[in-house]
Amino acid sequence: MTTTIQSQTIKIQSVGTLEDVKTFFQQMNKLYGLAWSPDEDFEDYEMDLNDRKSIQKLMNQSFGVCEFLKIDIYDFGMKVNYPLRKKYGIGTDKVQN
Repeated sequence: MTTTIQSQTIKIQSVGTLEDVKTFFQQMNKLYGLAWSPDEDFEDYEMDLNDRKSIQKLMNQSFGVCEFLKIDIYDFGMKVNYPLRKKYGIGTDKVQN
């Protein structure tokens, strides 16, 4: 499946800490809303090739940080995007820590 999203620039250049993962996910949420997933191969997105490669690199780094810290990237991502999900009333029926 190919996903078309408007090409925009992610400001963070590398991900090396959990705070960087949070910043990257917040930037992805701001630019692309809920129309992205850590599991997706960004090479399938219709956007500038450099943007796709950059986002894929940052996502790979994010997985590495979370794996090293033994943090579930999906749970972490759900906490980061909670404000956006709440805004749209998506998956917010459970209490967030």
